[in-house]
Amino acid sequence: MKYLVTLSILSMYLVACTAASSPGSKQCSSNGVCIKIKLAEPIRLNEPTTVTTTITSDKDFSQVQIAIASDAPGLLIEDKQTWQEGTQGEKIDIKANRPIDVSRRILMRKEGRFNVIVSAMASTFRVEDSVYVIITKDNGKVYEPGQPIPTAPFRRLPTLPPNERLKGPLTPPSALGTAAPPLGRITPALPTARPPTRAPIPPTPTSRAYP
Repeated sequence: MKYLVTLSILSMYLVACTAASSPGSKQCSSNGVCIKIKLAEPIRLNEPTTVTTTITSDKDFSQVQIAIASDAPGLLIEDKQTWQEGTQGEKIDIKANRPIDVSRRILMRKEGRFNVIVSAMASTFRVEDSVYVIITKDNGKVYEPGQPIPTAPFRRLPTLPPNERLKGPLTPPSALGTAAPPLGRITPALPTARPPTRAPIPPTPTSRAYP
């Protein structure tokens, strides 16, 4: 029984840790403040993209810090008339049951994977939301929390239609290498004739004189 209780506590701890580390796991606080991130599409390399942060609340809060950041270099965030790396933010007032949108532009200067994070923080709460963006020189794709994220960008190889696959001259066999010279005619060897074997001739008897 003690083992089962310990296992249950450990399982709840692991689930809590996993939820805390995954994107979108801290979207709402206990006092009713929630946050949501939205990226305008299409997303292209070296072109500005608008990030909209939506905040809702059950109560009024003043001087709430709204911030946007990324975990990878190469992402610039608009700050007034300039573009800066790192975290950029501003302070706003939130009214109960009145959603408010805060927009800011970002710019991705290189190919790769970016975790775009927005947060709202005050003395009694902190909430955050995030999405992953994988961008190549062709386009960018947004991955919401829970969607499988590829480990690296990849590009599909073009597939030729069936009627195009066999077009073009075939390589002649002579181009594959020098052909071996033809073999000459082979005459099978005849068995060697053996001379006939003759029986030995008995010696001629010598005549003897009678006495």
